Amino acid sequence: MKKRKGILIAGLLALALALTGCKGSFDLKDAVVVAKPTPPSFRSPGIITVMKDGSRYSLRVYQGDFSLVEIGAHVDVSYSGATESAELTPAVK
Repeated sequence: MKKRKGILIAGLLALALALTGCKGSFDLKDAVVVAKPTPPSFRSPGIITVMKDGSRYSLRVYQGDFSLVEIGAHVDVSYSGATESAELTPAVK
C-alpha cells in the first residue's frame, strides 16, 4: 500500500510539473540563424530558428531582433524562460 501511494504521489507531481511547465533560461554562444519562418506581428513575437552543435532551437523574438538578423548570421542567444522569448546579439569571434 505504501508503495502504491508513493507511485501515485510521484505521478501526480510529474503531472503537475508537466502542466505548469518548468521554465528555464539558457545562453547559446555563436549559434547560426538557419530560418526565419514566422515574422512578428503587432504585439506578437516572431520565430527564428538557430543551430548550435547540430541541435536546432526555435525561439520567439520581437521585432527588433527579428529584423536585425539574416539567415546565416552568427549570434549569441540569451533565452528567458520567464518571458518565453530570446534576445539576440551579434557573435564576437
